[in-house]
Amino acid sequence: MTRKFAVIAATIASVTLTLTGLALAADDSPLAKQMEAINKKNNAIRKATKSATAWKKDGKTVAADAREIAKIGKEAKKDKSASETAKKPHAEWEKLSDAMIKAADELAVLADKAGTTQPQAKDAFNAVAKSCTECHNVFRVDEDK
Repeated sequence: MTRKFAVIAATIASVTLTLTGLALAADDSPLAKQMEAINKKNNAIRKATKSATAWKKDGKTVAADAREIAKIGKEAKKDKSASETAKKPHAEWEKLSDAMIKAADELAVLADKAGTTQPQAKDAFNAVAKSCTECHNVFRVDEDK
């Protein structure tokens, strides 16, 4: 019985140490924090636009979340670290950032309109998500490559 508890304790300790190590290795750069904030807002919008019921319940938050994405995007656009890391021209980073900002602004305007339907909001959000994907295809640096 003691051996069983020792194995369980050792397993818990090793999982805890592994997770702690991963947390310490996480990127704490300003750009990483901005992307994390954008991801959080994207997830909230995705959830709010996934169904008509979700839209009725959470649709009122979409405009504010989209405006926040655009605001963060404007700040992140100035950061040159992504283009330097990917060895790509900063103008390309700015172009892709502008596409995301424009799509987020358009979603915010649409979501503010009283008669906007869930399919319309979802289509507008898909444009935002597409702009994120296009940028990540060029600039996202994955450690496991």
